[in-house]
Amino acid sequence: MRFFYIPISTLVVIAFMLASACSKPVTKQKVTDEIEEARKATEDAKEASRKAIEAREQLYVDYRENKVEELEDKIDDIEDRIGELQKTSKKSENEGAKSDISSAVNNMEKERNDLRREIDRVKSIPQQDWTRSYQVVEESISQLEQEIQRLSDSLADYE
Repeated sequence: MRFFYIPISTLVVIAFMLASACSKPVTKQKVTDEIEEARKATEDAKEASRKAIEAREQLYVDYRENKVEELEDKIDDIEDRIGELQKTSKKSENEGAKSDISSAVNNMEKERNDLRREIDRVKSIPQQDWTRSYQVVEESISQLEQEIQRLSDSLADYE
């Protein structure tokens, strides 16, 4: 049989820990109070989580609204630029160019109207699914802006 050697200092530390743990009386009221504190802390944490989730959702709604407003502002700018192109095409003395420009402007107006409808559709898409639709509209707006710029540049050649 083997004997385990435990240093006296270790025994003293263990005895001291046991004595200090036993020196505080545990009462039913104290346990009940601690349970109640834990419940209150849990409720507070739930409420804080709920508020954080609401704040995150509101931030997402605000972000989405801002992005849709950006799209609408771009469409408004496109509308202004198309109007300028129409005025310029009417001033053109070259009848062949005037007809081509008028046709191009009409196509751009149709694209602009299609984009307005697409923005309205994006507004109605559930929040979780709208990002891809937003990107498609953003790309389409960019393409239309490039077409307008090319037409503007070609009109500058006729002036």
